[in-house]
Amino acid sequence: MGDLRVPFRVSRPRGRGRRAPPGGRPRSMASPLGQWIAAARKFYARGDTDEDRVEQLEKLGMLWSHFDVPRKEGLAAARGWAAEHGHLLAPLDAAHQGAKVGI
Repeated sequence: MGDLRVPFRVSRPRGRGRRAPPGGRPRSMASPLGQWIAAARKFYARGDTDEDRVEQLEKLGMLWSHFDVPRKEGLAAARGWAAEHGHLLAPLDAAHQGAKVGI
């Protein structure tokens, strides 16, 4: 966890207890979290998301595009390797915390 990489079909249950809150939906009728995340990405892409909402979601680890994930992970690994070695001239078999940085 630690990010908002939520598959489209994942849902979160409503309410905290085993029973639905008064006037609420039963736990079997879940709120579609994956669909909500997809809608948030769509609004962001259109420019319809205010700055406060963007900041809040980014603090939670929002990924605005799945295409950015490999790039961000690769950059984080490269930064880590460079911080340890003082340069980014990594050999082909180099890795940082399991992520390949030499390729």
